[in-house]
Amino acid sequence: MRKYMLVVLIFILSACSLGQRQAKRSAPAPTSAPVSVSTVAAVAPTNPLAATATAESNPTSTQPPNPSGGQPSTSLLSPPPIPQNGAYLGAFVHPISSGGDFVSQLPQFQSDLGGKRPGILSFFADFLDPVPTTDLQAIEATGSIPEIDWGGNGSCPSDYISGIVSGQDDQQIMQYADGLKSFGHPVFLRWYWEMNLTDDQTKNCLGSAGAAGYIAAWKHIYTLFHQAGATNVAFVWCPGGPLAVASMDPFFPGADYVDWIGVDGFLTGNNASSFAGLYMHWYTAYVKYGKPLIVAETGASPNDQAEFLNGIGQTVPTQFPNLKAIVYFDSKGPQGEWELTQAGLSAFAQLLASPYFSFHQ
Repeated sequence: MRKYMLVVLIFILSACSLGQRQAKRSAPAPTSAPVSVSTVAAVAPTNPLAATATAESNPTSTQPPNPSGGQPSTSLLSPPPIPQNGAYLGAFVHPISSGGDFVSQLPQFQSDLGGKRPGILSFFADFLDPVPTTDLQAIEATGSIPEIDWGGNGSCPSDYISGIVSGQDDQQIMQYADGLKSFGHPVFLRWYWEMNLTDDQTKNCLGSAGAAGYIAAWKHIYTLFHQAGATNVAFVWCPGGPLAVASMDPFFPGADYVDWIGVDGFLTGNNASSFAGLYMHWYTAYVKYGKPLIVAETGASPNDQAEFLNGIGQTVPTQFPNLKAIVYFDSKGPQGEWELTQAGLSAFAQLLASPYFSFHQ
């Protein structure tokens, strides 16, 4: 009996061994070696921009969209959202006539607009000054997005461009980036605007660096801000003179280093007769880059303000669909009187009340 059971046991074990060998022979060979944890770590993107690209390529990613570039964001700090149907209408509020204190003008300005709040409020800051946190907070309290016109057009130290490119101003730039990151709310940053113009202030800031030096400095600042994680900051590249496109192109740092493409231009009576006539040439030249466009400074003389602003309402929604922000320069300037008259203020308020220009963050 024991001998019989032993024979049966040997037969069962032999059958099991044969089945395992057959299963191994019939199983498909793996197409690649298994990936170790260390291999995954080696290929995982460490650059936030690379991480964004990885999330974008994954259709199941749950990353929230980044309003600045239409891509998923890897940060809790969001830049100014891009209006999908409409545009921001903002202002630089006349600090010259009020002794330079624009913050004190904001309550009255908003009251003059019937309680409506502009989408953007801009102000100027010198390159070497500390981060204007108080001004940023005052604008944020009104419900508008601040735009800092930072360090250019005369307000610049000696050897401005070369100092930035060489890295000697890195500490100042990083402190600014960290300060805006700590602010935590969306900010437009317009560094060195109207760099293409030939006036003495522009020449003083540009020095002998030329367009190539300007581009190198722009890319350096942009890179440092991204390294600091100041993802709430949208960089506005902004030449001047919308009819002088040929003078702008040499200064363009490339779409990868620009969040918004801007321009400054004022209706003088000699350059154009309407908003569309003043800006269409620039718009056609730069809309091809697929970036949101912004008119960062504009204005008209007292007699033309109402018609100029009414023209914005009539033409921008249909002829300028990628123009996503317009900022009126409510102040006296070196080339004209742009400060809003009562008629101009009424036209501005009416424009702000329209659904197309009522966009806020």
